[in-house]
Amino acid sequence: MPTESTSRLQDSDLDEADRRILHALQVRPRASWTLLGEVLGLDPATVARRWERLAGDGLAWVTAYPARLVGSDPAGALVELESRAGHVHALVDELAHDPQCLSIDVTAGSRDLLLTVAATDQTALAEYLVDRLGRMRSIRSIRSQIVAEVLADASTWRLRALDPETVARLEEPAPPLARRATTPLEQSVVAELAADGRVSATALAGRLGVSERRARDTLRTVLHGHVRLRTEVTRAVSGWPVNAWYFLRVPAAQAQRVGTELGRVEEVRTVMSTIGSWNIAVGVWLRTLTDVQRLESTLEARLPGVVIVDRSTVLRTAKIVGTVLDASGRRTARVAIPVVR
Repeated sequence: MPTESTSRLQDSDLDEADRRILHALQVRPRASWTLLGEVLGLDPATVARRWERLAGDGLAWVTAYPARLVGSDPAGALVELESRAGHVHALVDELAHDPQCLSIDVTAGSRDLLLTVAATDQTALAEYLVDRLGRMRSIRSIRSQIVAEVLADASTWRLRALDPETVARLEEPAPPLARRATTPLEQSVVAELAADGRVSATALAGRLGVSERRARDTLRTVLHGHVRLRTEVTRAVSGWPVNAWYFLRVPAAQAQRVGTELGRVEEVRTVMSTIGSWNIAVGVWLRTLTDVQRLESTLEARLPGVVIVDRSTVLRTAKIVGTVLDASGRRTARVAIPVVR
């Protein structure tokens, strides 16, 4: 029987124009309404109005995060938690406010929660894992896998509502990775982009107390390789309602190649190289539950020598790269992450 939140989401299902606008914003998150209207064959005011509705309803948002989010510096980990009976919801609510806890998935399988954790360095990561998580009475067990490298992230995942020719009109060359934002103003701009990836220079100037010219110059600097922009959509209305994780054991010499190959699979949103009992974690969005086994078979056939050690389906995503979601997957709040400050 549908829940009230499910019914509300069904009432907010995306139509074809919504999907095309969102796909366009996935390709170019800060594109002007004029450009989007021209490319999509829609009135710019219509594009803006539709986006405001989607964003206002918490169904879509543009965020930003440091281009080098996890790895050796800053440090990151995938953390599997088993909670004590009856404590999952309270644990999720508490962890959602932790800046170091970037993402929270409530899962079925051999773990209750899968966290993506980031800290400014290895010392801070250890402190969070040991002093914060290790002392929480509601947690029964913790298993941590250090993230060595993010091989693919969801900033490149697409809704597939546009044809290749339309996408080509929107694409622009990705800037090379730059040093992390270091000045206080750059860090403030990154934090503002994390909250609203489409924030204007005028709005930044007002919020940060600087001239519009200085805000525009700093924004340009930050956007040139300091951050990744990402247009997100609530999974339940995306057309890809099933979320799953696969945990792979890959021969070390093949890990980079396998990670690159996985990043080309259309269902794959996230690929992380890890150090632990498995060495690659893969997050996917799928059309149906039966696709979980189908994709597993496809990966095994496509990647000989790779062993899928475990898998989990996601029952609920409570937080995604600092954005807190309600039970239906709508955006409700933003928690600054440590490396954004």
